[in-house]
Amino acid sequence: MTETTTETTELTVNARVKGTEKVEPWNGFLWRAIAFVVSFFPTYRDTRDGRSTRNQMRVVIVIIGLVLLAIGGTADEAAWFWILLGMLIACLAFVLPVEELKMRSWRSTLKKKQKPREKTLWDRGRVEVDERYVALYSGDDRVRRVGIKRGKHDVVAREHDNRPAVGVLAPGAKKDQSIWLLGTGDAAIDTDGTVADNEMDRPAKVDPDDLESLWHALQQTD
Repeated sequence: MTETTTETTELTVNARVKGTEKVEPWNGFLWRAIAFVVSFFPTYRDTRDGRSTRNQMRVVIVIIGLVLLAIGGTADEAAWFWILLGMLIACLAFVLPVEELKMRSWRSTLKKKQKPREKTLWDRGRVEVDERYVALYSGDDRVRRVGIKRGKHDVVAREHDNRPAVGVLAPGAKKDQSIWLLGTGDAAIDTDGTVADNEMDRPAKVDPDDLESLWHALQQTD
């Protein structure tokens, strides 16, 4: 919907403003548990002394496993528990200790698995145009404002996903200071070239009719 007033705001247009939300991975608790266990794994350096230490540690692990298996063979109660525990510990000799560089790689991978992921959202907002500024709001928060009174800005029309897009470019065309408005359908706007996603920061989607109104209003300021 487009609103025109005779006061400070000359044109107000409803928009959907791009934003992000951090979402915790559903299995984050599992990766944290694995990372906690891995943090106790012994490591060794890939040197002659380090490899010698690795072999000694593996022998010790196997011996511990065999001792537990022997206990299980003589135990009257819970023999299965000691046998399974002994087999598990003996098998760890194939994995432990872990070479230092491999451990760093494991820790790095586990850390990435725990990181929240960014989810794209399109929040309700608006675009306001007056004689001094073009402002973009997400809810009641102003996320971007470009001064147009001094004429140092540029107004361009590009194509994005086969639909027109209007850009209000701040001096230097810095994307984190400019405003991009994307049409949600065909609009009677002649475009010149294209604009890619990585050239825009916090773009906003507007209806085709509103985009045309903004385009005509902004051309008078360029």
